Amino acid sequence: MKLDEAERTAHAAIAVDPSDGEEGPGDRMRAYAVLADVLDARGNAADATLYRNAVQAIRDSERADEFRLAGMHSRAIAMYTKALDRFADAYCIQSRLAVELNASGNALLAQEHYRRAYELMPSSFGRMESHCLGCENVFGGENAQGVAEKVFGDLVVKMPTNPQVHYLLGYLREEQDRYAEALSQYRTATTLDADYLNAWKRQRDIAGNIDVPAVEQDRVALRLYELDPRGRHSYGATSNITDWPALYALATKAQALFPALRATLYPLAASQHALGAGAPARREMLSHYRSFSDGDTLPTAGGAIASTGLMRALSQLIEMSVAGTP
Repeated sequence: MKLDEAERTAHAAIAVDPSDGEEGPGDRMRAYAVLADVLDARGNAADATLYRNAVQAIRDSERADEFRLAGMHSRAIAMYTKALDRFADAYCIQSRLAVELNASGNALLAQEHYRRAYELMPSSFGRMESHCLGCENVFGGENAQGVAEKVFGDLVVKMPTNPQVHYLLGYLREEQDRYAEALSQYRTATTLDADYLNAWKRQRDIAGNIDVPAVEQDRVALRLYELDPRGRHSYGATSNITDWPALYALATKAQALFPALRATLYPLAASQHALGAGAPARREMLSHYRSFSDGDTLPTAGGAIASTGLMRALSQLIEMSVAGTP
C-alpha cells in the first residue's frame, strides 16, 4: 500500500474543498473517510476515530436538515446539538444550529454558536468549497451580523495574510449590500492566493451589483477559465470575455496540459465483480456517468472563442442574414 501518497493526496483534496460540498448529502466528506482509513492502516486509531466522527457528524446533520426543512425545528435543534457532541468543530453544524436557535427566540445561545461557526470558517474553507451562506441565512439579521463583524474584524487583524478571512469578510459585506467593500476583500483574497477559485467567482458575480470596468471583468473571467477550463465549477466563465486573443492563448495552453484520453483504463476488479453479480441500478448509474463524462471534453481554442457571448450573438446575426430574416 502507498500510504504516504494516499495521505498526501487526501490532505491535498481537503485543502481544495474540505467538505466535498458539490457531492451533496450522503456523499460529502469523502476525503476525511479515506484519510481515516489511511490512519487506521498506519495504526493511528485515535486520529482515525476523530475523522470518522467528523464524517458521522455531518451525516447526522444532513438528517437534521430534513427535519428542519419539514418544519420540525425543535427536533432539528436537538439533532444538530447531538451531532456537535460527536464533532464540535463543524462550522456548518454550528451555523445551522445558530440560525435555528435565533429563529426560535433563543438569541443569546445563538450568539455562542454564531461566534464558534465564524471562528471555524477560515480553517474550514478551501479554494472552491461549495456553500451558500446567503441562502442558509448564516449572516441574516442583526444578531448574526453583529457577531460576524466582531469575529472577522479580529481575524483580519490577527491573520491579515489569510485569504479565507478576507473572503469571508467580503461575503459579509456583500450580504450587507456593501458591494464596493466586498469586491475589495475578494481582490485581497485572490492577491494572497491566486488559485482561490471561489474568490474569483464572487468577483465575477458582484459585477451584477456594482460597476466594474470591462477590463477588470475580462481579467477575472480569464483567470476563472485558466483555473477551470472545463467549467466544472465555474459555469459560463467565457460568456462575457471580450479579450479573444488572451482567451485563445489560454485555451491553447489548456489543451496542451490535458493528456489525451486513454483507450483502456485500470480495471477495478472488485467493482466489476459487484456490478456483474447483479446490481442493475448500479449498472444504470455507471452507464449514466459514462455518457456524461464522454461529453465532458475540453473545448478547442476555437471552441472557447465560439462560446463567448459576443461570438454567439454574431453567429445568430449571420444565420438570420443567411436565412433572410429581417
